[in-house]
Amino acid sequence: MTNEEIRQLADDAANEAVRHIQDKLGQTTGDFAGLYFSGPRWGELVSMLADYAAAEIMEGLNHDPL
Repeated sequence: MTNEEIRQLADDAANEAVRHIQDKLGQTTGDFAGLYFSGPRWGELVSMLADYAAAEIMEGLNHDPL
């Protein structure tokens, strides 16, 4: 995967996580989430998930098959 694809994967995952929380709490709009994740928070969340995805990819490349 390219860095852009990894970043998009992470962005999609972050959106799904927020949507899951909203669904479980019965929230029908994303207004508060939009405010909560404004500024650097969204970028930090996406960066953490992108780093994790990249690490998973590297682990898979470095893992010896049985």
